[in-house]
Amino acid sequence: MVLYRFLIGPLVCALVCAFVCAFVFASGCYQVKAAKLGQVETVPTCRSLAYGAKPLELDLYSSSTENLSNVNPSNKNQETALPGPDLIVCAHGGAWSRGDKADRLYGANLAKALLSPRHDYASINYRLAPRYKYPAQIEDYNRAIDFLLKLDRYRKSKLVLFGHSAGAQIVAAWILSPQAKARLSQSRIKAIVLIDPPALEISRMTKELKAAFGENARASKLSLLSKVQNLPQEDRAQLPPLTMVLSSDWRGKREQQSRTFFTLWHRNTNRKDTLIKVPENHVTVISALQAKKYELFEYD
Repeated sequence: MVLYRFLIGPLVCALVCAFVCAFVFASGCYQVKAAKLGQVETVPTCRSLAYGAKPLELDLYSSSTENLSNVNPSNKNQETALPGPDLIVCAHGGAWSRGDKADRLYGANLAKALLSPRHDYASINYRLAPRYKYPAQIEDYNRAIDFLLKLDRYRKSKLVLFGHSAGAQIVAAWILSPQAKARLSQSRIKAIVLIDPPALEISRMTKELKAAFGENARASKLSLLSKVQNLPQEDRAQLPPLTMVLSSDWRGKREQQSRTFFTLWHRNTNRKDTLIKVPENHVTVISALQAKKYELFEYD
């Protein structure tokens, strides 16, 4: 009996701790440890929402002290909605087959660095390859944008589209897709940020690309360079400002394709587009953003 009492207390504590940790991890909203031992710095307000069936979920972050209670969908007209903050919408990297909205690169640490009183931050999950082949990821990104713009808080907001690695390719592919035309004509896209975008032009289907795009995918059909090059001038004029960041790992053909995409994007326009080459590698470039080494957004 004494042994039973001795064991049951620690066991219950362990189960409670496991439950709490699992809940916090699943929600994607958690605390970031401060630099000094013993201090905990609370992440700005966060709320997790489903924008479809699993795994279609996103985490919303705000620097506001309010509890994001006004992010519920409604039937209000855009004209009657109150002005809200603009919204940064992040598509995570991971070769179209891995990654998560709440991991150390794209979750609370990045949100904390990018938030401002004028900008909220949303990190989204999308369906992953090889189970879900491309363009499922583009379809999910489009669904997330539609969902976000129907929320009370963002009915009058503009979006900043942010993508790293495969997420950058997803953002670029969406902005050049027919689904984006309505949002562009409504001037709802404020800017896009592409960090190390891969597969802008595919000359050879590698094992990784086959897993993402399918064995029989036509490389020419996937070419984003061709799409941006062949845009009619009236469509090109509606494109938002582009900030492209290339890491030290982005060399050779990948860097050449990225620079060509940037040049084609900027052609025949007077937009304020920016290309930045940084010394950080493909992963630590996000750490540099978390440390606020680079300012990618103009908070006007």
